[in-house]
Amino acid sequence: MKHKTFQRPAGRMDASCCVFHVSFEHMKKIHRFIGNFDLTAERLLVREPGFVHQLRDVLKLAVGEQIMLCDGQGAEALCAVSAVDRSAIEVTVGSRGAGNDPERRVILYCAMLKRENFEYAVEKAVECGAAMIVPVITAHTVKLGLNLDRLKKIAQEAAEQCGRSVVPEISASTKFRDAIKGAGDNDINYFFDAEGEEFLRAKTFTQTVGVWIGPEGGWEEFETIAAREAGFAVASLGALVLRAETAATVAVYLAAR
Repeated sequence: MKHKTFQRPAGRMDASCCVFHVSFEHMKKIHRFIGNFDLTAERLLVREPGFVHQLRDVLKLAVGEQIMLCDGQGAEALCAVSAVDRSAIEVTVGSRGAGNDPERRVILYCAMLKRENFEYAVEKAVECGAAMIVPVITAHTVKLGLNLDRLKKIAQEAAEQCGRSVVPEISASTKFRDAIKGAGDNDINYFFDAEGEEFLRAKTFTQTVGVWIGPEGGWEEFETIAAREAGFAVASLGALVLRAETAATVAVYLAAR
């Protein structure tokens, strides 16, 4: 256990002087993991190699230390490591509860960007509450290749880092027209464009919200017309020109709340 000692400067000690210790053990981070865990059981034996490696070799967690396990469906449980070996981790399932995921379902329809920019948009959108991310092929899309496995890993790590219990879905890339059709079931769709009206969040609760972010070159006129014809609200995030990944972060945060 680590302690920090506080005492008066030399030369000022008297009968009332005291030396005391403050423990920082309670400040230790409880690591969160999202996976296909059966949280209804009293004990779990997890053999998934990546999980075992992370706990045993990277985090070096010992018996008795606590972790948070999430089942990917919205439930979570505070667990204690009860055994560690080369191929498995056993935990005792403790207090159970619901996760911190937003009640509103926000779907980010983001134009495909350069790899590092799109990965940033995915990471921050997850942290801000997106439930699903749809890469959209637009008129100005240049980069078509996406590494879905990498994006899903980024989404899982972001969800675990920010305290969520569900990993948002990353869909395959979709053509603009097909994405427009698929968004018809959303309660409302905000199509962000510099020429749009000032963004105002709905005063009444909406269950599913679509957030549309264009590419670096902006939307083509026919795309904006198509959005209006589909009944989308064409909105603006203000007078400042934001990078696409920044706009995605801000828009998802506002729409989720």
